[in-house]
Amino acid sequence: MNESSRQRLTAVLAGSMLIIGMGWIMISEVTGTTPTSRFLYTGFALALAITALDAWLHWKGSTRALCRLLSRGTPTLLLIGFISCLLLPLFWIEEVESRTKLMAIGLMTWLCGTNAIRGFRQFRAAWTARGATALAEHYQEAQGTIEWDWAVESLRIESSMYVPLMNRFTMPLVVLAVLGGFMVAPVMVYSYPVAAPLAWTFAISFLIAWFFQLFGSGAAQALTLVHLERTAGRPLAPMYSDEAQRPLRRKRKSKKR
Repeated sequence: MNESSRQRLTAVLAGSMLIIGMGWIMISEVTGTTPTSRFLYTGFALALAITALDAWLHWKGSTRALCRLLSRGTPTLLLIGFISCLLLPLFWIEEVESRTKLMAIGLMTWLCGTNAIRGFRQFRAAWTARGATALAEHYQEAQGTIEWDWAVESLRIESSMYVPLMNRFTMPLVVLAVLGGFMVAPVMVYSYPVAAPLAWTFAISFLIAWFFQLFGSGAAQALTLVHLERTAGRPLAPMYSDEAQRPLRRKRKSKKR
């Protein structure tokens, strides 16, 4: 294991432990209750599983492009876990009705699902339009190597917050509502112990949904890579086994007419 692998392993494990500590603090400080030991056991088990899986993917990523792509999802997964800890107090507050908790779960599931689908479709549409050009530049079929990051970068995909049924005229109102939830909730926590977590949940749900858009795009990328491997009849390797040795990609200059 080289130095970069050890640093990554340490960072993933530390990030996982930070999520457990954040969840414990949010529950105990906001709700005044202490989580059970099952919370810690489950958290530690998930942290070790995520760390072990990321270590394996990172190790295999030097010889297989698909594993390198999947290892890219670990930081996003940790960020989602960290942000999700901010939602935990809502489900420990006894004053909040079960129906309200289910509505919060439904809102988050709806937003995350629609954003994941959007990210998936965005990549598929961009790949259909410009995928052949990306492969011509960054795929060496004879050698069985591909520089996937550069291929995806050449597609020029832009992700942004997405809310179904909203257009570019009403989205600024949604952004203001989200920012309002972040600012108002901490002030309301003592005066309105039930309304404050709901406002906080509303704001956090939109932030988590955006990360799921990245997951949807990543899923589409993984399926595309699997299809390329099946077409080639063998696993595809990165052009550079060590990412530290990979040169910077030169951006094309647009020709002036």
